Amino acid sequence: MNGLDPEEREILDAFEEGKLERASEADLLKTRHQRYAQEMVSQERLIHLRLSERDLLRLRRKAREAGIPYEMLAAQIIHRYVEEVGEID
Repeated sequence: MNGLDPEEREILDAFEEGKLERASEADLLKTRHQRYAQEMVSQERLIHLRLSERDLLRLRRKAREAGIPYEMLAAQIIHRYVEEVGEID
């Protein structure tokens, strides 16, 4: 394969020799959540929010599955909601 730099060649060789494994869907999702969480941290503001015990337990469980703190997951959920809804008049 021409046009590959040394790092790309090394990765391709390792793949062809079976030394690399495909990332699972869960791993890819976890990585995406972690990357997004890091972006959110850089511009955060502290708020206080009351949740039912049941919702908080479920939020914590989902965050654990995603491999991120539950506060970051809550911020992601709110961010997605306001992005989808757009401006609220």
